[in-house]
Amino acid sequence: PGSFQLPSTSFPAVSTVGTSTRFEQAAFDAAVAENMWFNVTVPAGQTGDPTFRILWIPDTANSGDVVFGAAGQCAADLEGWMAALSATSTVTDTSTANGRLHIATITMTTPFTGCAVGERWRLNFERQGGAAGDTMAGDARVVQIMIDW
Repeated sequence: PGSFQLPSTSFPAVSTVGTSTRFEQAAFDAAVAENMWFNVTVPAGQTGDPTFRILWIPDTANSGDVVFGAAGQCAADLEGWMAALSATSTVTDTSTANGRLHIATITMTTPFTGCAVGERWRLNFERQGGAAGDTMAGDARVVQIMIDW
């Protein structure tokens, strides 16, 4: 998952796995909503709403749905650091094979008012474990999140 911050409660277990090929993963639980935070600088040339591609692996389940969500907020010099987040955009992805890479995509449907090139963008990423639509029994192990504009 790279550079991230964990909240004081309700966060995924983060670990490094593998032997010859090693990678970090964040294991999001099925029973409760868990989240993590990322700080990103809005890149030059950004237009429109950002899209997130989530690379994840089902831990033990080979069926059921997992619901991921993302929300964000921007802050420039002298703006409020802890402003309210945008509405959460979600995606539901279906687990088809235990231990196999899955790719889910979230396009943020709420534009970020005043979010300009070079500003700090704070992203809250979550699995909505325990929600009605999240039916996959095992952990969703997120190994990468890519952001495109």
